[in-house]
Amino acid sequence: MELIYYPNPLLMKTTRPITRDEPDLDAKIERMIEIMYGNDGIGLAGPQVGWNSRLFIIDLQGNGSDGIHVFRNPRILSSSGTATEAEGCLSFPGLYVKVKRNRDVVVEYEDQNFDTCQMSCNGLMARAVQHEHDHLENILLVHRMSHTDKIKNRHLLDGLKERHSSSGKSD
Repeated sequence: MELIYYPNPLLMKTTRPITRDEPDLDAKIERMIEIMYGNDGIGLAGPQVGWNSRLFIIDLQGNGSDGIHVFRNPRILSSSGTATEAEGCLSFPGLYVKVKRNRDVVVEYEDQNFDTCQMSCNGLMARAVQHEHDHLENILLVHRMSHTDKIKNRHLLDGLKERHSSSGKSD
């Protein structure tokens, strides 16, 4: 497992539900945590490491002090309010753009025992849940960007495309 970058097609691969018999599930989650912390992130979704799973992790402090939140098979049940804030994404290094999202969300997910849980989120946690959930739905930061932001950041996006095409990887 390694962090993958836009426009790698693995970021757009359909995700599948996580089941109890997922091979090496705990090891995959641990590797995701290492990758997230190693890249100074606060969230990471399975597709960002080439794992087409419906799973993401969040740690708002980015250092384990507030605990890792693992969301298996999450669904956003409700949302309200709006807020526009700057967002970045580990799959788009160096890119920060304002994104309009719901201010509050309720997310249903399965915990480490595959018990169904609900969490009411607001502020940064709501934003992070929505951002990571987008990855599971094949919605990337570039899809949330305004036309103006796409123009302003064209050089950075073109650089990521060039980096991908010159990597010689056939995904």
